[in-house]
Amino acid sequence: MFEQGVHGTTEFAWGYSGPDGFVTEATIYDGVTTVELQQEKSYRIFKYVNEYSYRKFHLDNDVYAASIPYTGGTGVFPEKGNATNFRVPYDGETGFYDITMNDAGDGKWSVSILKTVAVMDAVPDQTYTGSEITPEPLVMAGSLNLTKGTDYEYSYTNNTNVGTAKVRATFQGDYVSLGYVEKEFKIVPKSVTNDDITVTIPSQEWKGNELTPVITVKDGETVLVENTDYTVTVPSGPVQDSGNYTYTITGMGNYAGSREATFTIAPKAVTNEDITIAAIADQTYTGSAIELEVTVTDGETTLTLGT
Repeated sequence: MFEQGVHGTTEFAWGYSGPDGFVTEATIYDGVTTVELQQEKSYRIFKYVNEYSYRKFHLDNDVYAASIPYTGGTGVFPEKGNATNFRVPYDGETGFYDITMNDAGDGKWSVSILKTVAVMDAVPDQTYTGSEITPEPLVMAGSLNLTKGTDYEYSYTNNTNVGTAKVRATFQGDYVSLGYVEKEFKIVPKSVTNDDITVTIPSQEWKGNELTPVITVKDGETVLVENTDYTVTVPSGPVQDSGNYTYTITGMGNYAGSREATFTIAPKAVTNEDITIAAIADQTYTGSAIELEVTVTDGETTLTLGT
C-alpha cells in the first residue's frame, strides 16, 4: 500500500528484489511517501531517467544494505553499480513507514525511512454546554489519505463536565496497525453572564415582615442548583421594607463569573382586602373646620397617620 501526499516533481521507482528481478511497486516523488513494508523483502530506490530506463541508487560509501528504520543518509544514482538494499530486520516492525527524499545538492539525495507516526491537531479549550463535547481534530499519519469512519473512529473520555477531557482516534481497517492517537483538551466553565443564563426573582408585596425571595437560575431549559452550580450573596440587613434589593449570583462548578439581579418589595395597596377603614360617624355643623380621626388597619395592625 502506498500513499503519496504533497510532493515535488522528481520521480523515483520504489520496489523490491523478486525471483525474476526488481519489481516496481510504485512511483514515488521527492517529499514524503507512506508505504507498508514487510520483513521478507529487500527494497530498493531507483531514479527514472526516462520511461525506459532508470539509475540505481546507492548511499555514500557504497553502503550495500541499510536497516529500516533508516535516517541521515545521502546517496547518488550511478549508471552502474549495486543498488543499496533496505530491509526491515527480523526483529524490526513491519507496517507503515514514511520515505522522505530530498535534494541534497551536488547530485546527491538524502533519504530517510522512518516508522509512520500518527498525529492529531491540538484541541482548543471548549466551554461547558451541559452535554457531551465531541471535537473532531484533524488526524494525520505520514502522507496517508485518511477518512473518518472508514480508517479511524473518534472516542471520548470525561467530555461533559469542566475539567480535562480526552479525544482518541483509533485506526481500523487497512490502518489498524497504526494503533491510536489522542489529545487532552480542557472544558472550561460557562459564564453566568452568558445569554443562555436567566435569573428570575419574582417581586413580592410588602407584608410587614422579612421576605425570602425565590431565585430561579436556568441555563436554557435546565434549572441550576444553588450551592452546586451557583451561590447567592444576599443584601446586608433584613429584606422587609418596600424597595429594590440587589442579589449577586456567582457561578461555581461548571459555571463561572457573577451577575446581579434585583428583587423588589412593592408597597401594599390600600385597596387590598386586608386593609379596612373604620366608619366615620356623621358630624354636626359647627361653623368651623371639622377634623376627623380615621382609623385604618391592616389586619390586626393599626396604621399610623403620616407614616
